[in-house]
Amino acid sequence: MDTLKKLPLQIYLKEVNALICHASPNSNKEGWRDGIDEKLAEQFKQTPADLIVCGHWHLVREENWQGKRLVMVGSVGVPLQGKPEAEYSIFERRGRDWKIENRYVQILS
Repeated sequence: MDTLKKLPLQIYLKEVNALICHASPNSNKEGWRDGIDEKLAEQFKQTPADLIVCGHWHLVREENWQGKRLVMVGSVGVPLQGKPEAEYSIFERRGRDWKIENRYVQILS
């Protein structure tokens, strides 16, 4: 558990100008599922990344916000889309933009 606590809240990939985080750039719990409040807006403004990839909410969602592309990647283990499907996303860099393909795999019981 100590090792997990030492991990960073975010990883910035300068080569592709992308930020990967759990829920939001500065938190493992606060995110944009219910919208972007002032506190979260400030976090997004402070990151140089054009692409911000988050998890935590177990939902697949994508949004453009003030020139930044926000992506929630879903969940493989506990999807909350109302379907018994594992969810994951494939990111492909295309010039300055990204092609994002969301994939769904039916979970067999």
